[in-house]
Amino acid sequence: MQHSSPDPAARAIENDLSSTDATISGATVSDSSAATIAVLERRLERERSARKQAEDLLSAKSRELFDALQQAREIERSLVLSLWGSGESIWEWRRDSGRVEVRAVGEHGLQTVENSLQVLLDDRESVHPLDRDQALSIWRAYLNNETSELDLSLRLLRSSGWRWLRVRGRGIERATDGGFERVVGTLRDVTAQREAEESLRLLSDAFDRAREPMLMLDRRGVLRDCNQAFHDLVGVNKFGSGTHFFSLLQGDRSSLERLLGEVGEGWREELELKRSDRSLLPVELLISRVFESSEGGPLLMATFKDLSLQRSVQARIQRASLQDGLTGLVNRVHFESRIKLLMGRAEADPLALLWINLDGFRAINDSLGHAAGDAFLFESAQRLMDVTNERDELARISGDEFAVLIQGEDVSGRAAGLAQQVIDAIGAPMQMGDRMLCVTASVGIALCPEDSRDPDQLMQQAEAGMRKAKQRGRARVEFHRGELSTEAARRLELITELRRDIDRNALTTVLQPKVSAGGYVIGYELLMRWHSERMGPVSPAAFIPLSEEFGLVGRLGLIAMEHAAIFAARLLRMGLQTPVALNLSPRQVFDPDTESQLVDICRRHGLPHDMLEIELTESALLESIEAGRNFLRRLSEQGFKLALDDFGTGFSSLAYLRRLPFNTIKIDRCFMDDIDTDTHALRLLQGMVTLCHSLDIAVVAEGVETEAQRTLLVRMGVDQMQGFLFSRPQPADAVLQLATRRLPLSG
Repeated sequence: MQHSSPDPAARAIENDLSSTDATISGATVSDSSAATIAVLERRLERERSARKQAEDLLSAKSRELFDALQQAREIERSLVLSLWGSGESIWEWRRDSGRVEVRAVGEHGLQTVENSLQVLLDDRESVHPLDRDQALSIWRAYLNNETSELDLSLRLLRSSGWRWLRVRGRGIERATDGGFERVVGTLRDVTAQREAEESLRLLSDAFDRAREPMLMLDRRGVLRDCNQAFHDLVGVNKFGSGTHFFSLLQGDRSSLERLLGEVGEGWREELELKRSDRSLLPVELLISRVFESSEGGPLLMATFKDLSLQRSVQARIQRASLQDGLTGLVNRVHFESRIKLLMGRAEADPLALLWINLDGFRAINDSLGHAAGDAFLFESAQRLMDVTNERDELARISGDEFAVLIQGEDVSGRAAGLAQQVIDAIGAPMQMGDRMLCVTASVGIALCPEDSRDPDQLMQQAEAGMRKAKQRGRARVEFHRGELSTEAARRLELITELRRDIDRNALTTVLQPKVSAGGYVIGYELLMRWHSERMGPVSPAAFIPLSEEFGLVGRLGLIAMEHAAIFAARLLRMGLQTPVALNLSPRQVFDPDTESQLVDICRRHGLPHDMLEIELTESALLESIEAGRNFLRRLSEQGFKLALDDFGTGFSSLAYLRRLPFNTIKIDRCFMDDIDTDTHALRLLQGMVTLCHSLDIAVVAEGVETEAQRTLLVRMGVDQMQGFLFSRPQPADAVLQLATRRLPLSG
């Protein structure tokens, strides 16, 4: 091992000893005495001992110096490794230079690097505006010995963007004024840590502020944390340490623990949550694994959705689906299910089904308004409840129809007695505001098992009995009889076939001319025809009322509008501006779309509106004279011609005739009978013609079949005639052959 060179004192001693040796060796024995020699030998020995001690001291000092150097290098190596492991740099600030030197671990150990900290002193613009003043204040306060430690965080602008730095330091040399001359410390980029902390803070804030109740728990089900929404949901301000999740839920704990142990990506279940007031709250629980806890196990997040409102809405919807909203009675759906349930039993009790219709209710609804109509229906339901007992099942079937189901013995006799009570109760005068209203009820009865064991057929039979009661004068009771089943089956078959043929556009139309007194064609009436593939020709008297009853008449009306417009367009192309009449049903009169449909049909076919004549029956208008008058007024303003069909068959047509904007009145064919032989019939018809002419309304006589009738009608001044004498209803191509010919044709 090499030693360092001795220090100057050691070299001086060594030189002195060498000089002494030379002096002794050069002396002659003769010049010295023995005593002198002894003194010199002792001196030499002392000097040699001193030199030996100096050499030993030198060697020891050299060893200590070497060991210190090695220890310093090891410390430096450990420091480098520590800095490398922590990702920190070291810095040093000197007061005399005012500079900060930053060193970091590089390829050759600690080396000076880009000084990111000097900007705090030289380039404040590189410090984030929110950190600038505070960081500089902390730095200066420490240098002036105003604070006990230096620890600050700030953001510096680097090429990669804003970076978070944590600066810590300690003064190691003080100046006379008490401040520091020299400060050293560490510098670390903590951007990733701050971003993670910010993300965690945001997640924690989102967790606390979330509107959905949430909690954290471990695999054992112990609560670790929960947000305010969960506290609010259960009504508890604080949970005790070790509170178990399962203690908050209603149900078998072992099943819940098993389910919790199976949580993978997520688990969803509907349960009941216990609240502080001991009530149970229906909730949907979603549990998912979120991250591993510090203890090594996974943490679970439970999210709750309050289902109480949803369940309440579902209950209301279910009640609404089974209950009539106006009267509070069960509705048709629920009533039918009850009939099927009772009739489906192996040993079903005898049943009687009463089908009730309020006669004349539509007139109340139309004349007084829907609010009055609803009040009337509610009061009628109350009266029906008063006459039925607890075992009877009462339901509202549709607008003005109710039904009662009776069970037990002697249902036939009880049904007849109850039906009469219903008629009496409904028929009693009812006070509605300042009006006293009177209506009646028609009741049909069907029995099980006498009439049918099939629920649907039993309801059809009871309804058929009600319709029979209305046909026989209303305000009466009709039991179902066996012959009605054949009629009901035919009605069902008819409506099924009619709906199918409407969908297939299989219905056709024919036209019948209307002629002047001189015998020339001045108009046409379009009539609907149906020839079923299965049932053959079906009379309009059968399928038109059926279409009204089952809501198909609107579609028939559209077919009639389209065919009438097509035929009128053909006439127009022939240079003939002859109007074509079509009939509207009562439903179409009160349908707000009818007017726009007529206008659109004319637009598409390029027709002036007066090429279409709209015929309506008295019965359609008398159901609501005011609504009918408004409808007719709008059509008249649009330019459509208007005709009142079957005039004279209603109860109040004369009273309302002057209020309605009709261009034409069609006298029903019943007035044509015997006018050539019965003077009373002739005078009645003459009076009707005179009345209409006095109101500037043209008259059309329907059902003209003989030349004698035509002659009398011409003498009366009837404007137009229509009937088999001139032409039967024919297809469009055939009737066009008569367009310019005089009728009736001779021969």
